[in-house]
Amino acid sequence: MKALSLTFLFLLIAANEAKVFTKCELASRLKKAGMDGYYGYKLGNWICMAYHESRYNTQAVGPPNTDGSRDYGIFQINSRWWC
Repeated sequence: MKALSLTFLFLLIAANEAKVFTKCELASRLKKAGMDGYYGYKLGNWICMAYHESRYNTQAVGPPNTDGSRDYGIFQINSRWWC
């Protein structure tokens, strides 16, 4: 349930703010959302993943996957599984 709530939070952030975060801005938001230690991953892991997936860009959209789905947002959440 928490994962679904956080997914919604990140999609909401992407829809409303449409911005590119700095590393520190994103770290602060993720920490406030309780992501440090979530599923055993430290905050640094989440920041690293966000950088490599989207360069902290909330509007990032990946190219079409082989099944026609796309990946969206900071963490490139797949539309087939989450939307």
